[in-house]
Amino acid sequence: MATHFLIACSNRKAKEPRRGLEWGPETTIEEWSDVWRAAADECLPARQMYVGDSFSKQCRTIESDPEGGIIWIVSAGGGLLKTTDLIPSYQSTFTGSGPTPAEWSVLPQGGLERIQLSEGDRVVLCVPEPYQKAVIADDSWERVSGFSISIGPGVARDTCREALPTHPRLREVLECGAMKIWTHLLEHYLESEDPRDHFSRLVERAERLPEKPSRESIPTTEELDEIVHSLPEEVTSAGEAVRYIRDKLLRAASQERVAESWSRRERR
Repeated sequence: MATHFLIACSNRKAKEPRRGLEWGPETTIEEWSDVWRAAADECLPARQMYVGDSFSKQCRTIESDPEGGIIWIVSAGGGLLKTTDLIPSYQSTFTGSGPTPAEWSVLPQGGLERIQLSEGDRVVLCVPEPYQKAVIADDSWERVSGFSISIGPGVARDTCREALPTHPRLREVLECGAMKIWTHLLEHYLESEDPRDHFSRLVERAERLPEKPSRESIPTTEELDEIVHSLPEEVTSAGEAVRYIRDKLLRAASQERVAESWSRRERR
């Protein structure tokens, strides 16, 4: 029996994007694939090309598990990748400029048809919703879904063979932000003897959390920059800024927006 893990690629890469591999409004699959295949002399193994913190930690977590596991990378530029696949650097995302979910499976490396499954195998889905939309749009998902386990929220849950309990406030229980949630869920899945029971207890903890305070959104970049610029001296990082804005000021802004605003403050 084999366990296959589907994890997301990372935006951070070991090299700058190859010319012609920055997805734009006019990009076609055919053009993209031609440039991709022409970049053979600029490639690295996918495990080395992606250098994002979450990606690297998820790989290490799976690689260190005593039972082992097969890592598959859901890539917005290449399709479905093995860690050993040689790939060029590129810029393409599911949340900005990149392929549609329907296009994902025909990217250069192909899609879910690459996963060969036998009775008793499992496919653990550990990717955020934009990646899930690409996975379930693949024609091979009907076959793969019969082996699949969802360990977090998202549109794929209803089509998986098994979906572990989840809750909108699990991030608070796990004490992590949106960018780290899948890493934490993966760790909890691998470290628990009975994942369903363990995740049920996490959900019970989430249900016991006090009611969240109402936070007013920060609608404009200008207002957010003004708030970040005026934070007290004891706030020394973007992460601390997020917590201060949410917990002390009772205002709402995404981690990404606060991090960008913090970078602008540092450059002043």
